[in-house]
Amino acid sequence: MDQDTKQAQEYGSLPTYSENAVFESAPDTLSYRSRMKWIKMLAAAAVAVWLTYYFLMVLPFTSTRSIKIPELQRVKILDYNVYAPSHETRSKLILVGDVHGHLGRLEKVLAKANFRPRNADTLVVLGDFISKGPKSIETLNYLMKLRKKYGNSTVECVRGNHEHAILTLYAKYHNLPAPPIKAPNLSSNEDLSPTNNAHFLSNNKGAVSDQDIVRHLKPAHIEFLSSCPAIISLPNVTITHNKMKSKISRANGVVMAHGGLQWDIPTLEEQDPITVMNIRSLLPPSYHEASSLNAFSKEILETYDPELGNPLPWVDMWVKYQKTLPESERQLVYYGHNAADGLNLREFTRGLDSGCTKGNRLTTAVITQRSDLTFEETVISVNC
Repeated sequence: MDQDTKQAQEYGSLPTYSENAVFESAPDTLSYRSRMKWIKMLAAAAVAVWLTYYFLMVLPFTSTRSIKIPELQRVKILDYNVYAPSHETRSKLILVGDVHGHLGRLEKVLAKANFRPRNADTLVVLGDFISKGPKSIETLNYLMKLRKKYGNSTVECVRGNHEHAILTLYAKYHNLPAPPIKAPNLSSNEDLSPTNNAHFLSNNKGAVSDQDIVRHLKPAHIEFLSSCPAIISLPNVTITHNKMKSKISRANGVVMAHGGLQWDIPTLEEQDPITVMNIRSLLPPSYHEASSLNAFSKEILETYDPELGNPLPWVDMWVKYQKTLPESERQLVYYGHNAADGLNLREFTRGLDSGCTKGNRLTTAVITQRSDLTFEETVISVNC
């Protein structure tokens, strides 16, 4: 080393290097490369998570065309000449209780009932045919396929509280107006709100959440669900016989609803659709106020003063009131919704929710016309 260089280093104008300088800096270089590798891996993982979220949670709603939900039809009156069972053609009217997405059970009970859509049979699902069970979309597709293949009169439906909740959730996810309902301002409890179960998550084995159902709904599904009115009426069908040997009184027509009807409302058009979808009981002292709670449930009995009277099932008041009417004004109501009561056959009410989603049974009422042109009911069930 010359004298000038040595002197410059002593005064700090030039850096000093040892022979191992390159090797001493190697760990820092490796540490930098390692950090960059981890940063790239974390960035890739973040991108993967975002893409997964996008394709599962965002794209299904943005890529599928959504449609506005039309106003609920309160009452649909069926044409007797099209829908009434016929002895001549052997056509049947088949009403089925709450399916809740159990498509296999539905197909089984229809086979047992000898459902023949080619023979002008009509299937009426009494609401809650989706949600809580394993195959809601498949059940919708099955019903839509029947209607498309054999005609609109092959499948009819009434809107249940679960269908209404699904439509409400669909509208929310697609930033659409809530399903519109124009109805009289009737007295009802807060627990009749249609959105109470709009985020339903079932504990049933294999059940699909409402969110997952909504994620797979297409415009055709919404059109089908929107075609289900709150009430269906088939006038002039008077059922005088049944093979269950349960008492059934003469009534001038069959009415179909999901939850039930209020006894003190003079016409079907004046019934409140939300109440029709949810009602289970009536509250004392006047029994004009409806509740979606079971009349004998702990929740309802703890709420009301026994001195005012006990809550009653809506069917009790309906049967009592129908007996006061002339035969020409009486109506026989088929309904679902109340699995707690199970199969509940009364004089003027026929409850067909036998608890399939709870592992019990799925039930249909098959209405046929006899040779004397009177109508007969046969009740058929299968295990779930």
